[in-house]
Amino acid sequence: MLGWLGIMMLSLSVLPQTVKTIKIKSSNDFSFLFLFLWLFGLLFSFIAVIVEFGFVPWLLCGYTLNAILLLPIIYYKVYNE
Repeated sequence: MLGWLGIMMLSLSVLPQTVKTIKIKSSNDFSFLFLFLWLFGLLFSFIAVIVEFGFVPWLLCGYTLNAILLLPIIYYKVYNE
């Protein structure tokens, strides 16, 4: 239960920034390097969990949620630059 709570809090921490990005239609305050490292950090963590531990729902759910919430930020970074 504590793991679920932790990963959901971590994953949802990006929600306010995602909402702000959608409202102002800009993510200029993020560097490409930061977004690149964030996205590939999630991807590599996701793969590592599957390879090392198999299907761990609470971790994979958290990583997936974080990636989904990151997508609008990346979209506005790529298409509004």
